[in-house]
Amino acid sequence: MRGHILNKIFKQYSMIALAALIITIPAIINGFPFVFMDTIDYLGGHVRIFCPPAYGAFASTLRKMGNIWLIPAIQGFAVAYVLYYLNKVMWDRVRVVWYIGQIVMLTLFSSLPFVSSLIIADIFTPILFISFFILAYYQDKIDLVTKIILLVIFAFSAMAHVSNIYLGAGLLILMIMVELARGEFRRHLSGLAFVIGGLMSAVVVLLAVNVTYFKSLSLSPSAPTYMLANLVAQGPAKKYLQEVCPNANYKICKYSNQLPSEVNDFIWRKDGIVMRMGGFQSLNEEAATIVKKALVKYPKEVASIAIDSFVKSFFVHEPAAEIDNSITKENFPIVLEHYFGNGAKQQFLKSAQANGTFPHHLIRTIDDVVYPASLGLLIIATIWLVPRYRDNKYLLPLFTFAFICGNNFLCSVGSGLFDRYQSRVSWLMVLALLQVLAMLIISKTPLKVAKR
Repeated sequence: MRGHILNKIFKQYSMIALAALIITIPAIINGFPFVFMDTIDYLGGHVRIFCPPAYGAFASTLRKMGNIWLIPAIQGFAVAYVLYYLNKVMWDRVRVVWYIGQIVMLTLFSSLPFVSSLIIADIFTPILFISFFILAYYQDKIDLVTKIILLVIFAFSAMAHVSNIYLGAGLLILMIMVELARGEFRRHLSGLAFVIGGLMSAVVVLLAVNVTYFKSLSLSPSAPTYMLANLVAQGPAKKYLQEVCPNANYKICKYSNQLPSEVNDFIWRKDGIVMRMGGFQSLNEEAATIVKKALVKYPKEVASIAIDSFVKSFFVHEPAAEIDNSITKENFPIVLEHYFGNGAKQQFLKSAQANGTFPHHLIRTIDDVVYPASLGLLIIATIWLVPRYRDNKYLLPLFTFAFICGNNFLCSVGSGLFDRYQSRVSWLMVLALLQVLAMLIISKTPLKVAKR
């Protein structure tokens, strides 16, 4: 009996490991894990006001083990793990061909491999979604050890990126609405308890870190500066400052005639407003005041811009758009050599990313077909399956679409339009459609509501 159980566990984790390897193949072809400017801070484990500390602790801990490939390997394994259990709970068992087939399809035709192998926190946003769906609706189908593992993954994912807490809260609200609508609120109290516990744990940890390091009782102490940068770039805050300066006592008034039209220029340029004013902490209090007054003075304009940004976010989604060779012009190779030695540095400098030969055109061509098709089909599937909502698996398209919308709105309004914020979750649409296909092919009664 014990040998049978060990053999079963070995096969399960071998399958997950194979899936993780497939997901990481684009990075292997690149010759190095994908990196971004934020990668430097994460590898160092630095506690920054603009970066939640959880992912930095994760990346720096793996960095200390001496091999940078451990990071995309573990990220790929985490994705493969939650996808394995999503299939298991929805279909009662995992069919090897179907599971590996999903992984291959997602690797070839979605943003998944580029998000998973990129050393920044974005992969934990879709992981948050999948682990939420399993814990909320299928915790009765998994054993205690798996529940604990998924709960840890969910809580960590909520802490990995500041937007994830709010996205998790949005999923929780949607779940409550759905359960009230179908009259099964009490039946899913245990699922609610799991996800609420995970979210609250993340909230407590983030608040503790922000109070300790930044003296701020806030989940996102850098949010005012991000919002100011976005409102300056979009126009309302720039208009407000140019009207009230120089009579106002804002320190930023010194630069009111030099305000940029790009969020990145405002925040990250060495001669940008944030850097010239001494960083986020120096600007945050003033930024919060300016944002509030700009919102009060131009509410219609801000609302119009928010709606416009949200709509535009569905057209700004190119996978791997941020994977370019500009990072080689900064100090990343030096940092890489410091942490991993000259061998890793040379490996990076020989990579397609570092040499500007990454196949963006091919990826863009695939995405230009798959993305609009998957978005349209997801909307159709959501509407089509709503009448079957009493069976939990038919809720997946609805929750996926709501999560995509929440992510796009939160990021576009809060931080501005950047491809990676949309592409980090766009692969979930392909996943949901593959599961809808399974509802038609694998399920014994795909068109009937399960009596439960």
